[in-house]
Amino acid sequence: MNHFLIFQIGDQTFGLSLFNVDRVVRAVQITQLPFSNENILGIVDVQGSVIQVINSRKLFKIPEKDIELSDQFIIVKAYGSRFILIADLALEVIDLSFQN
Repeated sequence: MNHFLIFQIGDQTFGLSLFNVDRVVRAVQITQLPFSNENILGIVDVQGSVIQVINSRKLFKIPEKDIELSDQFIIVKAYGSRFILIADLALEVIDLSFQN
């Protein structure tokens, strides 16, 4: 099956394979890191694991805004590590299975 998490950043909608989604959590305060890459907003502690937060808006070339309590963190597992993408809203999980 091909399940995808559909999420929104600004006025754009994206999909991410559910295989790569660890979970979706409410936004929390991000600890900024000095001298970090401009694409990294900082880190957060999620149940004892320190995870980098990617600047999703910069990554997808969407105008930046302050993080709000209503935003959601998508914890992504890929390339042998985990990182967080910030979404305005995680909408739904859809099945894109195709039958011949």
